[in-house]
Amino acid sequence: MAANNHKCGVGVAYNARIGGVRLLDGFVNDRVEGTALGYAHDKVDIYSASWGPNDDGKTVEGPGTLALEAIERGVKEVPRY
Repeated sequence: MAANNHKCGVGVAYNARIGGVRLLDGFVNDRVEGTALGYAHDKVDIYSASWGPNDDGKTVEGPGTLALEAIERGVKEVPRY
């Protein structure tokens, strides 16, 4: 695959900008998650939410109100190239 060839390959994100925000140093709540997911929307193309509830096969949890708002804002308001 090559960049800008108008084809999509699984796992391919040519020219994407990825940033890391460490938020596991302390107590994680909805405000902290929302702030992390809203960080530098004008500079970061890919966000990874690699945290969540215990992986016990029984617990299901989605993003809180502030985290969900940050995700929606990133989808709706960030300029496309």
